[in-house]
Amino acid sequence: MSARILLTFNGVFALLIALVLIVSPSTLANLFGIGASGVALQLIQLFGAASVGYGFASWMMRGASPSEARSAFLRGGGAGYIVVAIVTGYAVLNGLGSAIIWIAIAGILLLGFLFLNIGLRSPVAE
Repeated sequence: MSARILLTFNGVFALLIALVLIVSPSTLANLFGIGASGVALQLIQLFGAASVGYGFASWMMRGASPSEARSAFLRGGGAGYIVVAIVTGYAVLNGLGSAIIWIAIAGILLLGFLFLNIGLRSPVAE
């Protein structure tokens, strides 16, 4: 997979998830079996707001030629996704939500490893 395809997919994916998290945070909370109070719903919206920036950054980076900046973005995105998967997995093991969350964790890990793989092997402009 090329960096362009991965960053395009991630930009669209992150922006769609952000939209759902901001507009209807209870939708994902209910899907994953997470009881969400007012404060929890606001935190979900906050995560959605952060995802807007990440989605736009991915979308804008998709056309970038190989460079130190693009490689750093890919490595950082990969590390971020892996940390999100680990923290979410830990929360599920400690009773958060339903088993369906493991599907999301698998997808997040896949994105993380794809980002790292491309970021680590991507040529850097001299």
